[in-house]
Amino acid sequence: MSKGMPDWDGNCGFQMKVDIDYPKGLRVQSMTTPNGIGTHMDAPSHFIKDEKDIASIDIDQLICPGFVIDVEKKAHADYAISKTDIRNFESEFGQIPPNSIAIGKTGWGKYWYDPEKYRNADKSGKMHFPRFSKDATEYLLSKDIAGIATDTLSPDGGDETFPVHHRLLSKGKIIIENLKITDDLPLSNIQVIALPLKIKHATEAPCRVIALSEV
Repeated sequence: MSKGMPDWDGNCGFQMKVDIDYPKGLRVQSMTTPNGIGTHMDAPSHFIKDEKDIASIDIDQLICPGFVIDVEKKAHADYAISKTDIRNFESEFGQIPPNSIAIGKTGWGKYWYDPEKYRNADKSGKMHFPRFSKDATEYLLSKDIAGIATDTLSPDGGDETFPVHHRLLSKGKIIIENLKITDDLPLSNIQVIALPLKIKHATEAPCRVIALSEV
């Protein structure tokens, strides 16, 4: 997290300042930030009133199997990860296990350090970046996943009706956005550990995510 990183509105909002510095014996800092920037998690309550907040998410949704739907070679700004993409993954690696995290690898993270390209807004202000399709979302829900993660600002792309958010969060699932996906991450047989700051009543929170693999 740093000042000037990409966010939904293009304003970032992250600030960190030094309150006490080394001449006084130590450095003490404070920060102000929106909860929904950088790599972060959306709780069901982000869209659904009276659903679980960040502090209430079950630990087995935060530490669970993961798998990667890799569409990087064919993804473009308006690409939607499809049910076919997921079925192709299953043909190669086997059935998706329940309570797992579906990671959409679109390659969009390569623009992270260029906020204008990462947001990719057209003249009307609508953003364009890869997303999850409706059929992919429904198929993943039929597998009883724990949630999804994406290397973009949103699994809905620039669609501000947020259909993927509404469907997943209404079913008690989690969403992780702005995930950094390394090229050496295996596509299957990984364990995801996604631990957001445990903030009471928060609908979103910054999140450190790692993957464990036997490879």
